[in-house]
Amino acid sequence: MFSSLRTKLLVISLAGVVLSVGGLGAANFITAKVQLQDALEEQLTSAAKSNAAALEVWLRAKRLVTASMKEAVTADDPGPVLRAATAAGDLERAYIGYPDKRMVYGDGSKAAADYDPTVRPWYTKALKERGPTLTAPFKSALSGVRIVTFAVPVGPPEAPIAVLGANIALTRIAAQVRAIKPTENSYGFLVGGDGNVIVHKQDKFNEVPVKDVQKDLSADGLKELAASKKTLAITLENRDVLMRVEKIEGADWYLVIALDKADATAGLTALLKSSLLTALLAVALAASVIGILVARSLRQLEEVRRAMVDIGQGEGDLTRRIEEVGKDEVAQIAKAYNRFVDKLAATIKSIRSSSEAVKLGAGEIAQGSIDLSSRTEQQAASLEETASSMEELTSTVQQNSASSRHANQLVMASAEYAEKGGKLMSEVVDTMGQISSSSAKIGDIIGVIDSIAFQTNILALNAAVEAARAGETGRGFAVVASEVRNLAHRSAQAAKEIKALIDTSNEQVTRGVSQVEKVGSTMDEILSSIKHVTDITSEITAASEEQSSGIAQVHQAVTQMDTVTQQNAALVEEAAAAAASLQDQAAALAEAVGQFKLDDSTPAMAPTSAVTFATATPSVRNLPAPRRARLN
Repeated sequence: MFSSLRTKLLVISLAGVVLSVGGLGAANFITAKVQLQDALEEQLTSAAKSNAAALEVWLRAKRLVTASMKEAVTADDPGPVLRAATAAGDLERAYIGYPDKRMVYGDGSKAAADYDPTVRPWYTKALKERGPTLTAPFKSALSGVRIVTFAVPVGPPEAPIAVLGANIALTRIAAQVRAIKPTENSYGFLVGGDGNVIVHKQDKFNEVPVKDVQKDLSADGLKELAASKKTLAITLENRDVLMRVEKIEGADWYLVIALDKADATAGLTALLKSSLLTALLAVALAASVIGILVARSLRQLEEVRRAMVDIGQGEGDLTRRIEEVGKDEVAQIAKAYNRFVDKLAATIKSIRSSSEAVKLGAGEIAQGSIDLSSRTEQQAASLEETASSMEELTSTVQQNSASSRHANQLVMASAEYAEKGGKLMSEVVDTMGQISSSSAKIGDIIGVIDSIAFQTNILALNAAVEAARAGETGRGFAVVASEVRNLAHRSAQAAKEIKALIDTSNEQVTRGVSQVEKVGSTMDEILSSIKHVTDITSEITAASEEQSSGIAQVHQAVTQMDTVTQQNAALVEEAAAAAASLQDQAAALAEAVGQFKLDDSTPAMAPTSAVTFATATPSVRNLPAPRRARLN
């Protein structure tokens, strides 16, 4: 509800002011109310007593006037005394009643023949009370107005000789009672001891029981209230009043003063209104003064709040400092904020430097990953080429091995044929007739030898080619291949010569005998050459087997290199991903600290997207796995 500290302080201060002003106003109001109640009580008591005293004075005067007529009782002519008393006391009529039922009026009028004063209320009451008495109000037969009668017995109390009577109109008393008006709506009324209203401001209540005026009123209640001298709060004619009853001495009358509470407390209401208005003005003035004081006191705190809001909303201005004025809590907050910003700025500078170093390191790692990826790719390509060459070399070696075994078999067969030829040459002399057929067979054999020589030559050429490919390791094999080639060439040349000899043998049969020895010698040489070829082919076979074993080892090495290459590729990819993540984090950190504005000239680091690194290293992210060479 109150989101700002300024509002809270203002509300709390105003609450204190309101409570203080309200408490002071309430105290003043309560004090004024108590004083007013005391004043009203005093006023009501004073009004009741003063008006009751006035009525008592009137009654005493009338009683004295009545008592002054006693001499008329024994006078021969009581008329003058009665008339003088009537004039002096403002009486309606003065008269004397005798025990013998005589009736004398001061105005000289005569009583009716049947009039008996001794039975009249005023006469009997005076005798009963043995002293001056006052009758209840009644309507005068003479004037038609409401009157009361003062009666005074004359003579001994136990045997009075006459009773003086004086009729007094209530007009003056009524005017005096109705003149009681402490406030505009306040009034007084007179009630008899019998509970009937004697005088009321409203004629309808005259001579009626007092309970008709207010149902809670009664004669006994009025007597008790008069005796207690207390004030009764009651409602009369739909208005709240404070009622005080005062006993009229010398008569069984009770003067009731009804003080209208609204009129009596009108000053208190005005005081309450003025107090409220004063309180409102005081609160308004206090609100203005407190608002100004709070605003001045919290001005530095507002600057702290704005600075923190700027930092929190992304402005990141760490160059802003708050002026430290005074030594109060707000100044201490400003001082603490400045120290905090100083430390934060130093931390941001350190983080900025560290993020730059991390960025450079990530770049170097990325470049290293690129180089490693390139080398790994080249190695994979080289392994692929090596695997292809190994496949071809394996096929060639297998063919060489098979050819060597075949050549060995042929050479062995040639050796057998040569041995047979040697045996036959020993029989040539005897079997020259069979030379033609033998020559034909020899021609076939020579064709085979020629074919073998040709194939051997081809194998030697292939071996030389493979030796050349093998490089330094195949140099010895190249020498052997050269020798085999020479032997093959010589075998081919010999076969050609033998064939030429065979071709001309038929023509030289006649010279065959003479050349048999030469032929035998030649056959020995051929046999020696064949043995030599056999040795060479055996060496070729052994070399082929060794080469096959070496190729197997090379195959194993290539397999290991392929495995290592795959592992290297995986490691390179992981290193690339780690470098990309590191560069992303470095860029994010640089971007975060770059939002803060520092008091040095170091510019904020521009955010670098990780997409740059991912684009710069496609060979790492998308490196194809080296194809595994299939070696047989």
